[in-house]
Amino acid sequence: MKWNAFDITPEQKALRKEKLEALKGMLFDHDWYFEYSDDFKAWEKGFKERRLIKKTAFELGIEIYEAAFEAFQSDKLKEFVEADL
Repeated sequence: MKWNAFDITPEQKALRKEKLEALKGMLFDHDWYFEYSDDFKAWEKGFKERRLIKKTAFELGIEIYEAAFEAFQSDKLKEFVEADL
């Protein structure tokens, strides 16, 4: 579902803001190197977190995952998360 600023109620706007804050927290706390872990539990946790990040971004109707990964790689994730998306 794409988010449309013109077709949104105040309740939907509050819910979107809440989801966006949750997404920012997930991006900041995510183990971006989980794929390299030898510990299956760590890998599984990272895999599930990444799937939830992608799902939340999709629900918000924003293409954020790749941009977040690029921000992480360039050591600018903190600025990315603090930005008003």
